[in-house]
Amino acid sequence: MLYIGVDLGTSAVKLLLMDGQGQIKKIVSKEYPIYFPHPGWSEQKPEDWFAKTMEGIKELIAEADKDQVAGISFGGQMHGLVALDKDDNVITLQEVLENNERSIEDAIDLKLKEKKLYEKMASILKPREREILILRFGLNNSKPLTQNEVANIFGISRSYVSRIETKAISKLAKEIKE
Repeated sequence: MLYIGVDLGTSAVKLLLMDGQGQIKKIVSKEYPIYFPHPGWSEQKPEDWFAKTMEGIKELIAEADKDQVAGISFGGQMHGLVALDKDDNVITLQEVLENNERSIEDAIDLKLKEKKLYEKMASILKPREREILILRFGLNNSKPLTQNEVANIFGISRSYVSRIETKAISKLAKEIKE
């Protein structure tokens, strides 16, 4: 029999494969980024945790008899906050880590505001406006793009991207103030 241990740490997921006698057969470590959006804040993306864990498990058992795997155990970082909605969907872009200097109340408030922003974007913006904001500001786990890059994607001028972006932000600001 073989057993897999998974330790989701602050900077990497560490995995090991051991036999029934406790002999370690293989160890794998997969790093993922920590984001520092503001001084004193540190966050990570649950999608990074999942992707690196799956990548690590594949590497860990690549040469093992998979039929012999009898169990798997997970451990995780302390005090990480992953906020979910009523349908168990992650409601944030990134998750707050324990070394973050924000209070839990501030973190939850920020996450609820992010969720509200996405709901407003879906309900009041036209699809093109929404897509431009997503691309420009790196929402939905994407890399922020310049106005020129967005213009090239849509086949429009940079100044037109700027006008659409400005209009969309104004619509959101007005809606959020109400």
